[in-house]
Amino acid sequence: MGFVYRWHDNSNGKYYVGSHKGSTDSKYIGSGVLFRRAYKKRPHEFEREILYVGNDYQEVEELVLLTLDAAADEKSYNMKNAALGGHMGAEGIKKMVAKNTGSKRSEETKQKLRNKIVSNETKQKMSESMTRYNVYCGANDKTYNNSKEVMADFSYSHSYIRQMLNEPKHNILKLQKIYK
Repeated sequence: MGFVYRWHDNSNGKYYVGSHKGSTDSKYIGSGVLFRRAYKKRPHEFEREILYVGNDYQEVEELVLLTLDAAADEKSYNMKNAALGGHMGAEGIKKMVAKNTGSKRSEETKQKLRNKIVSNETKQKMSESMTRYNVYCGANDKTYNNSKEVMADFSYSHSYIRQMLNEPKHNILKLQKIYK
């Protein structure tokens, strides 16, 4: 059982539609990138409206998103008309850039981005985490040396590849870890 919600941003009239498995009493906010950024800055400006409660929450969310064409709506924080996150594709990335264009960053944020340095130790850990196992893809019957190769072949984000590897219900490529 889950629910579909719509957040209203009272500061600018924008909205965000999402769904969540669980109770409406949960403290779940949402996962949209643009929505989360705005909510983090001014949570007091947002109001949540529950649109649906029931077992078909993901289907209802997608129906609402498609009906509103939220991905194309300037007043929407949603970047796509799909219930599940993950791969946005080139078109989705263009939409995100378009929605972000003109947004102002504080000088502090700009400085943090300029100074963001990843230590060699962190780089090594990241590299090792991507090469502990080969990845078999049932969708094309191919074995990859690491998840990076899967990312390149299918243009999915690393986090979405990890989600497919770790959560069978999201594993649309039928990926399997083959430990070295």
